[in-house]
Amino acid sequence: MESKDRKAALARIKQLKKDFKDDVNRRAGLLSFAYHIKDMNTLEEKFTSCSVEVEKLIKEHSLDENIFLKFKRDLVEILYDGAMKRKKYSWAASFAKKQTLK
Repeated sequence: MESKDRKAALARIKQLKKDFKDDVNRRAGLLSFAYHIKDMNTLEEKFTSCSVEVEKLIKEHSLDENIFLKFKRDLVEILYDGAMKRKKYSWAASFAKKQTLK
């Protein structure tokens, strides 16, 4: 049985993923398919801060490393897909290469 602090950490990770996805979609709606590079870079910064927070939670609560890898892979996919939908192909390719998405 998992302890309450581990459950809370897992819930926080799940919430970070949902918030990130909502932010990607919200920015797309506000910009009406016209993502600016500045907005993509802002989302990339949020990706980095979410990844750092999750990595910290994983270490603090001795959670499985695979949780972090899955979280990061999911966020990469969300941001990559968002950029592709908004026709930011070169940015998406650069981001995918930087994150080693294949």
